[in-house]
Amino acid sequence: MREIFLYHHYPWSEQDPYKDEFNLWNLDDHACGENANSILYERRNAIREGDKKKATNLKMDLRELGIVVKNQGEDQYVRKIKY
Repeated sequence: MREIFLYHHYPWSEQDPYKDEFNLWNLDDHACGENANSILYERRNAIREGDKKKATNLKMDLRELGIVVKNQGEDQYVRKIKY
């Protein structure tokens, strides 16, 4: 993959260049907005229940709202997409 990126003159990084922009999401976090918070809450429940398909679909919904989410266990880390 690295070679393909570099061949086409795209930047490559071995680590996530946005890793410092992710924050642990919790119920009191209102930085993402009310819509995203509702989806994150529903997604947290899907993760806890082991419903991977639902969690993946909700992750795609968040992406449409401009939110990227990563998991560490049952914790969700979020950041806003920069355009």
